[in-house]
Amino acid sequence: MSERPRPAPARTPTRTRDGLQSVLVPTDLSAASDRVLGRLSKLPVAQGGLVTLLHVVPGGLSPRQRRDVEHDAKESLV
Repeated sequence: MSERPRPAPARTPTRTRDGLQSVLVPTDLSAASDRVLGRLSKLPVAQGGLVTLLHVVPGGLSPRQRRDVEHDAKESLV
């Protein structure tokens, strides 16, 4: 039986003299999180830095609600 791959260990964001090397941005794709994404452009991200968006889905959703949320997220990010 093969083992499941282990998730990569969390990395601590590091900042260089030129700016942030990586930024993790959790978002639920709401209007409030859109404002956060707008402010992201003002962060000092280093040339070649990595910005990762993490779509956060609320717990307790029915399977249908979860599919709808996932569909809406895909549409929003295209």
